[in-house]
Amino acid sequence: VKISQPRGSLLGVGGGQLANTFSNIFIADAFRDGITSSLRLTINWDSRDNRLSTTGGIFANYAVQIADQYLGSDNTFIRQTAFARFYQRAFGPVIFKVNMEMGLLTSRRKVPVFERFYLGGIFTIRGYRLQSVGPHAGVASAGDPNLPIVSQGRPIGGDLQAFYNIEFEFPLIEAVGIRAVIFTDGGNAWNLFDFKDQFGNCQAPVAPEADRSPRPCGINGFLRYSVGFGIRWFSPLGPLRFEWGIPIRRRPQDNPIRFEFTIGQSF
Repeated sequence: VKISQPRGSLLGVGGGQLANTFSNIFIADAFRDGITSSLRLTINWDSRDNRLSTTGGIFANYAVQIADQYLGSDNTFIRQTAFARFYQRAFGPVIFKVNMEMGLLTSRRKVPVFERFYLGGIFTIRGYRLQSVGPHAGVASAGDPNLPIVSQGRPIGGDLQAFYNIEFEFPLIEAVGIRAVIFTDGGNAWNLFDFKDQFGNCQAPVAPEADRSPRPCGINGFLRYSVGFGIRWFSPLGPLRFEWGIPIRRRPQDNPIRFEFTIGQSF
């Protein structure tokens, strides 16, 4: 059910089920199987002058997703997310755009990895591989905790995320709808609640990384930053994005520059 207006506030309610299967590997609670059945409530404020080619206005959103056993869900949690996006003509044809997003997961039980927050990639922090930014835990090969820990660890996602995107977009070949963009992104994901015992000590093994990535528990580790540039073509097939991100705080597995392509708007 969705109730909406062209401008101003919007309220929506939705629901659904998601089934995910993971083999029983190390840190079993985080990788367990299960069905997620949930209700979702969203509240929007939208004052953009044009939803496809925005040159001014604000778009803000708050959403809460509730998964509970009373809804038939194996996984129980409350997910809260919020974003605020600001658009303003800076000078001439140059558009200044800002996106800020946060998310928080709370639960009486451990939240499985497929429900957690992951950053990295063209939709969050460009310049880093998809879903590679955030907590990593050491995972033993073949699921045997007595075997050596994998050097880079495995992304296990976070229950807290925060990131931003700042862009300057301007026309390159206006007649055919080609625009250019320069940008900077930053943020990270952390674990506040899971992988801790009753004394607050971290239970998950730490991958032996030397890049000071967030550890499995707590707020720690650097924010990840990037800068970059791109070409956007508002083609007959839809908006096409060709973007190159340069990670500022590189890890051993990060490329000096990363190209990404997608179809759709940025934000």
